[in-house]
Amino acid sequence: MKTKFRTTILISIIALLITGCGVFSKTEATPLPPAPTETPILEIATPTTAPTPIPPTATAPAAIQAEVRPDGLNMREGPSPLHPIVGTYKKGDVLTIVARARGNQWVKVQSNGGKTGWMYTPLLLFTHDINGAPIEEIEDSFNIKGLVADTNSQPIEGVSIALIPLSGNQAYRIETVSGSDGHFYAYVPVNSYTSWRVSIVGIRCGSRIADANCGVSNYFAIKESMDLVLPQLDPLQFVYQQATTYITGTVRDWQGNPAADFRVFAERTSDGARAWDTTLEDGSFTLPAADGVWQVYAALLSPTIEGDRVSVQITAGQSPAPVDLVRP
Repeated sequence: MKTKFRTTILISIIALLITGCGVFSKTEATPLPPAPTETPILEIATPTTAPTPIPPTATAPAAIQAEVRPDGLNMREGPSPLHPIVGTYKKGDVLTIVARARGNQWVKVQSNGGKTGWMYTPLLLFTHDINGAPIEEIEDSFNIKGLVADTNSQPIEGVSIALIPLSGNQAYRIETVSGSDGHFYAYVPVNSYTSWRVSIVGIRCGSRIADANCGVSNYFAIKESMDLVLPQLDPLQFVYQQATTYITGTVRDWQGNPAADFRVFAERTSDGARAWDTTLEDGSFTLPAADGVWQVYAALLSPTIEGDRVSVQITAGQSPAPVDLVRP
């Protein structure tokens, strides 16, 4: 009985060993999946928008005011004394500048009552620089423009220019002056005269070619006047040459006494260049000149009467002998 029982147990153990099952079988533990790794979240910085700066409030330019200097100053339809009068103002009246014509000789103004027109700049007193006013192109008039320069093409400012009609009423005179760039401008109504003589008539004291007495002692004009038919096709040009020497002398009357306050001219025969001076109390004069043959004479201006001419030749800048002239 015991033998049979033992046999049964032995068979059972063998069966378990064959099938690999039972408490004695070695079971490998199934590896656990790795713990999930937390995926990093990429934080994108939101760009900070800088606040838009508030531009400063633009300050409107101060209005340019003009005070009338003389009594009875005319406001005109256009920028010249030939344009029709649209109003007249008394000394002390104040107007507002609306625009300016090229050359700054005329400004467009507006009265307190709203009337607009043009006034001559030298007869006004301004609260601010008129260069702050806009330029208005003058389209309803003939535009006259030109340049004053030296022989090196350097501009000359402060040269006074006059325009006088070749026919008709010669009291209709238009004046202008060269600016810092040497340019000058003038305006003529389209229904006015078309033929004009344009001439140099003086020098402003502030000009670089003016001497201490506001005269021209170191330069002379190669051409002082020219004729113009409107409409203008090409700009006018006046040229000054610097002196390399001087023509000196004395003007006397028929009895040999010094003649003061007489105009003396020297004209170069090759190109018409001309220099002039006014005699002093002792009758003396000094004229800027350069190489060439010059005709020198004294003259009365009103009416125009010329004295006898004396020929003077200058070579290589050498000063000629003094000239004796007889007043006309």
